[in-house]
Parts: sequence; C-alpha cells; structure tokens
Amino acid sequence: MSINPSLSPEEAACLQNADFLRTKRLVVEKNIALLYTLQEPLHTWASQLPSYLQPYLSQSLTGKVSQGENYQELPYQIFDYPRLFTSDATLALRTMIWWGQYYSVTLHLGGAVWEAARPSLAQKLEPTTPGYVGIGDDPFAHHFGPENYLALADTHPQQLESLLERDFVKLGMYWPLEERELLVERVRETAQAWGTLLG
Repeated sequence: MSINPSLSPEEAACLQNADFLRTKRLVVEKNIALLYTLQEPLHTWASQLPSYLQPYLSQSLTGKVSQGENYQELPYQIFDYPRLFTSDATLALRTMIWWGQYYSVTLHLGGAVWEAARPSLAQKLEPTTPGYVGIGDDPFAHHFGPENYLALADTHPQQLESLLERDFVKLGMYWPLEERELLVERVRETAQAWGTLLG
C-alpha cells in the first residue's frame, strides 16, 4: 500500500506541535506508572487464588508493561500480571489503556491452566455474571467489538457451555477513559470477582 508523503494542514500542525508531543510523552509515562501500581494488589489477589493455580503463578512473579503505537491505529499501554504464556499453559490478567477508546482488563486462561480451571468456571459462570466472554478465535485480540466479545448477559446457558469447550477462555471488562482514576480499584474488584469463579 502506497502512502502519499505530503502532509495535510492538520498533519503538518501535529508534526509541529511540540507541546502536544511533550504532553503525549508525559501521559504515556503516567499511564505506565499507574499500571505498575497494580502489581501489589494483584500479587495479593494471586496469592489467594486456589492451590491448583499456585504452581503456575509461581512462574510469574512480576508484572510487565508493554506499549505500542498501532493497535487498530491507536497507541496503547498494557500491564500483564500474572503473565504466564508458555506452549502448554496460559494464565494472564491483562490491563490495557487504549488511547481514544477505553481501558480494560481481561483474564486469559489456556492449555493446562484452562483444563484445571474449567470445571469450576463451568459450574459458576452464568449469564448473570457481570462482564464479557471472549467469542473470537484470536486469543490476543484485545478489542471489545461484537466479533470478539459478547456480554455475558446476552448469552444463553447452551451458548455459554459451548464457549467453555474451546481451547482457551477470556473474560473481560472495560470502562471509559474519562474514569481512568478508578482503574486500580476497578481492576482489583473485577479480578476478585473472577477469582471466586476459579474455585
């Protein structure tokens, strides 16, 4: 795909706006600092998860922030903790600040972790559970578009049962960026609610 290298007046103004660029850099730094404040409450949460998960959690002792400029053409910062991604096991709680969209948290279980957690989740997860369940085929798609997530309130028991037969499961929640100051509290509360589903 070829791109016209000439700048529109709006694009030229953006390139020349040093204040905007400095502000953007500062917001990135503050987002990263905010995400790292999740480490302590999520470590406490993880330590209280059922014993069958503890061997997996012991392989993921620190959180990690990653960032980029182009998730669906928009910048983002992500914090993963726990963050176990191996060929045979996935256990991750991923918090994402997606510029221009929302912030979100997802619980991703796959492989041996999912096999161990499936009985409890299948028994306790219901359409009345707040939040969303992943329906997309890509476990690393983060957006909450209708092809990727479905509100649990919009599922019926047979559909939910079918979703829980897949190779991985993702639960998610998201909130408007205007409520960024509530991020830590909301992620902690959501993680605690999901923890009760795991045993």
